[in-house]
Amino acid sequence: METFKDQKGFSEILSSFIRTYSMNAHAPASEWLPDEMQRHLPDVPKEELEAQASELIQDINTAQEKKDSLDKHIASGGRSEQWFHENMKAGLSFMNVKDAENYLRNIDDVITDANNSFAKAMLTKEGKIDQNQNLDGIIAEHHHADTYNINAAAQGKKGDAKVLGSNAKDSVDITAGQQNYQLKYGKTAKDTIAMLKKGNYDGQTIIVPKEQVEEVQKAFPDKKVQACVGNEKLHSNELTKDQAKQLQEDVQNGNLDKVYDWDSIRLKDLTYGIAKKIGKAGIMGAASGFGVEAIKQITSDEDPDISKAVKEGLRSGADQGIKAAAAAAIKVITLNSIHRIFTIMILLAFS
Repeated sequence: METFKDQKGFSEILSSFIRTYSMNAHAPASEWLPDEMQRHLPDVPKEELEAQASELIQDINTAQEKKDSLDKHIASGGRSEQWFHENMKAGLSFMNVKDAENYLRNIDDVITDANNSFAKAMLTKEGKIDQNQNLDGIIAEHHHADTYNINAAAQGKKGDAKVLGSNAKDSVDITAGQQNYQLKYGKTAKDTIAMLKKGNYDGQTIIVPKEQVEEVQKAFPDKKVQACVGNEKLHSNELTKDQAKQLQEDVQNGNLDKVYDWDSIRLKDLTYGIAKKIGKAGIMGAASGFGVEAIKQITSDEDPDISKAVKEGLRSGADQGIKAAAAAAIKVITLNSIHRIFTIMILLAFS
């Protein structure tokens, strides 16, 4: 994974802004932000930078409103991914309109295709819902392949996960990213281990319910055991045995509509995808992927007074200056209006 400090240019600029913030921690950001921006953008007229600083601070206030809206949405039982979908359409104005529409439409299309293929897989050759008592195993296969591909779409990539559907002994269940996967969803870890001992799955990564990973891995120390198809950068959604069984119950009761929706997507994949579309994935990773930890990392080797000012600001909640410093650093390195969406991401990351 790319670390925050690897992005040297941005890291240095952010450090400069944080340093200036620490010396003005109790002053409004509007008093020190334009001068700091002028240091990095000496050719831009002071009046223009003052206007940009004012706009940036307003963006942070808007971002706070977004954060309050997200908190309210989650408190009412919603999920952050669906909120993102509903609220960020307007926020994609910095993207080429066609690119934004294509990006969102592609995700919708992949979700629709996943729902259609899942529903089809749940039917027998006669077109009736499969009542097999072990249907949860097939459900798990399609869940992992489908959510892998949905998350890939959210990242602006084309997912290649496929369920092979072979009944041959020791055959591969799923392929994705040039890797072969074997799924075993026993009722307990002991059951899953017993199932694995009956076959030879050399060269395959073993996928089991997430609550069984540790115990199964101990039983097979020479094999790679995971809860998801994929890797750290792109992977399917975890699925417990109970969740698989609940899906089986829903399916066999005739509930085949809309297994997947925007709530199936990880917020991290969405922000990555948008960042990729505008060519700023590294900065987005810095801004939204690390949040508070990023700022702490940036200041860890700084003067103790700087570190203290940042920690106090974060602890007290009086952190508008820190957010302004981070957003202004992004503004400097991007030199255009895309900092608005990053400002919102920064605020969500800090929370």
